Amino acid sequence: MKTYPKLKVGFSIFNTKFKKIITIAFLMILSIFTLQLKAQTISGKVLSDQNEPLINSNVLLLNETDSSLVKVAITNLEGKFLIESINQGKYLLSISYIGFETYTKNLFITKTSNDLGSITLKPNSNLLDQVTVVARKPFAEQKIDRLVINVKNSITSSGSTVLAILQKSPGITVNQQAGIINMAGKEGVQVMINGKLSYMPAAAIVPMLEGMSSNNVERIELITTPPSKFDAGGNAGYINIVLSENPNKGFNGSYSLTAAGFNGSAPSANADFNYRKNKINLYGSYSYSRIAQLQYIQNYRNILYENTSKATVINSRRDPVRSTNNLRIGVDYQIGKRTTMGLLISAYENLWKMDAFNTSISSFNKIEDSRIAIDNTEINK
Repeated sequence: MKTYPKLKVGFSIFNTKFKKIITIAFLMILSIFTLQLKAQTISGKVLSDQNEPLINSNVLLLNETDSSLVKVAITNLEGKFLIESINQGKYLLSISYIGFETYTKNLFITKTSNDLGSITLKPNSNLLDQVTVVARKPFAEQKIDRLVINVKNSITSSGSTVLAILQKSPGITVNQQAGIINMAGKEGVQVMINGKLSYMPAAAIVPMLEGMSSNNVERIELITTPPSKFDAGGNAGYINIVLSENPNKGFNGSYSLTAAGFNGSAPSANADFNYRKNKINLYGSYSYSRIAQLQYIQNYRNILYENTSKATVINSRRDPVRSTNNLRIGVDYQIGKRTTMGLLISAYENLWKMDAFNTSISSFNKIEDSRIAIDNTEINK
């Protein structure tokens, strides 16, 4: 095995001589990188034509290219709203309130703080000879003790996952690596499904929500001040996921297929059915999703001293794949008008695996002297 005594001494001198320069350069690069990562905010105030604040207005921030939902907010008692954790880019702002025309505006976000000032909504002045009343729930509803996200029949959430909708909801932050969901800055949020507490480990909740299709969800309730009947353990609040139920008699169902393409693919499928006859109701749903994205990483390092060079090139090709299966099947029997007995079975599987091929090539004075190749496979089920 070769040794390079001159290189070792030179590297020590290099550290001593250029330590301050490297430190200053590193801090400059870090500060620039931090500024780029600093989240942008959008704020404003929604008023009526009478200059009165419109409380609980729906404020949706959409991607300009495909109108997909990025963030949702609602106005407070003063008509003000705040959208946080936004990246730089082009967006479409949509503000709606019952009885007023929907306000839309193209935004190009470049600054850290973006105050849109006062936004006045115009009354809906459409005059019709015949009036048809259609009840349609807003995407977000503020109630006394909770914020309700009406997922069903919302085009902005179609084909998405429960986790993706939560990440776009006000007051919710998700750390997927740590498997933590925060509500209003507090950890320890409890997750319920149809009002029943889920006792899955905290590390398994986030992958489960990531594999749960939004097509099976009626609404998501963000309960910040839980009533007394709830367990005191949820001091940070509760997230109640209310799944869809079909009251129609006979057999009915639906299915959906979704696909996405980038440097990889993300197909998903969802199907549900419901059979109701007399006092018996049989129902079930199944969803599958797969996300795969190729990753290429290259690192080059070269040390120069007294006409000698020691270079190392590291290449890594990774192919991570996450696939999830979510199954739910149950039967209900109506004993009386207010009493129903039922059995529900649910199953969930999350599989993450990655094939990685890594190479490390070292050279001395541009002559290769060593090469290491590692073929690595990781599986987490």
